[in-house]
Amino acid sequence: MKIYTAKGDQGKTSLLFGARISKSNLVIECLGCLDELNSFLGLAKAVVKSASFKKLIHKLQTDIYVISSEIAAKSENLNKLAIRFRKKRLLWLEKEINNLALKAKFKSCCFFVAGSNFPSAILDVCRTVCRRAERKLVFLNCKAKIKNQVILAYLNRLSSLLFVLVRAFEKKHKKFPSL
Repeated sequence: MKIYTAKGDQGKTSLLFGARISKSNLVIECLGCLDELNSFLGLAKAVVKSASFKKLIHKLQTDIYVISSEIAAKSENLNKLAIRFRKKRLLWLEKEINNLALKAKFKSCCFFVAGSNFPSAILDVCRTVCRRAERKLVFLNCKAKIKNQVILAYLNRLSSLLFVLVRAFEKKHKKFPSL
């Protein structure tokens, strides 16, 4: 089986449902950031020991795939998608952030230097990649309105969740159960 198609050799690629655009297009840049975020989340999932955190990260990865499919489909093709990104996912994410923050019993919410352990470090990379993806999608939204505005809110909250996870994995917060 041949893996490559050579269709992108001239600098163009396909969106969902066949539309061809330049690989330098902002949509492709956004998709690349989301793909990178998903890859780093996969690395984080491979590193954490807790089954519940692996499950949480897997759900986040699934959400990123659904978001990516909406970004990769032209607005006239959104109705062809099998799954659409819904506000209930944003509400679920907010609930997860609140639950994790309560369990961790943070005394303050400020920035700090992460990296006292590998899970903390990789989750912090996830947080920064998420912020970049969010910035790119905000820029895309300014240029060509993103039809589903919940996506922007979700990415904003996702970086908050990752921030909470980073802090929870830092050694100085030993109150967090079974990481």
